[in-house]
Amino acid sequence: METKTKRWLYPAAIVLLGVALGVVAYFLMPWMVRIATDAAARDAFLVRLRSSGALGVATLAGLMGLQVVVPVLPAEALQLFAGILYGTLGGGLVCLTGLTVGTMVNYVLGRTLGAKALAVFVKPEKLEKVRGLVQGRRADTVVFVLYFIPGIPKDLVAYAAGLSEYPALRFLLVSLVARIPSLLSSTWVGASLAAGDTRKAVLIFAAIAVVAVPAFFFSERILIWISNRRKSDPQPQEGPKP
Repeated sequence: METKTKRWLYPAAIVLLGVALGVVAYFLMPWMVRIATDAAARDAFLVRLRSSGALGVATLAGLMGLQVVVPVLPAEALQLFAGILYGTLGGGLVCLTGLTVGTMVNYVLGRTLGAKALAVFVKPEKLEKVRGLVQGRRADTVVFVLYFIPGIPKDLVAYAAGLSEYPALRFLLVSLVARIPSLLSSTWVGASLAAGDTRKAVLIFAAIAVVAVPAFFFSERILIWISNRRKSDPQPQEGPKP
């Protein structure tokens, strides 16, 4: 009976999750595109967040967490808004709060649904490759590098960490610390724009793009390079200890 229940439970969970994410994307994407392309809509959104006080902070943090689970949302735009509204450090804290929740949701999805269920969202061979990278003696270093470099898809790493039984609190700590430099640089751009220092904002953005754009297009090669380095490791591949 238990086996039969599990046999129906996982497909049902996948369908429900897929429907929920599809509904969220359907309703949010037109709105986010309008904010990204329409200056009036963007200004109205920022004014509404600023005037909403704690609710505005919670809304922005919630959107930041949601974009981790639904990666179609523009994370960079949200980080920019956070910097404009709350400054470099304040905006960074708001974004980091949302990232904490979203990252752990993906980790839990990886831990509970399993590789077969996640194949609906990501390519199984790529997921298995990353899963192999986040195991072993150098797992902490690999996770740090993957989260430190902007442009590499982070949702895949969180799924793989959950699958590999990487300790939850340890994964959260390593991944969030690695994200801080990139996150603060984005909110710094927003804070510079809010202060009217367009030149500084452009220079910071250009510096981020120099790293993020190549990392995005060559993310597959980066994963292969890390994998080859791991294969040459003479040490036994044991999972990270809690």
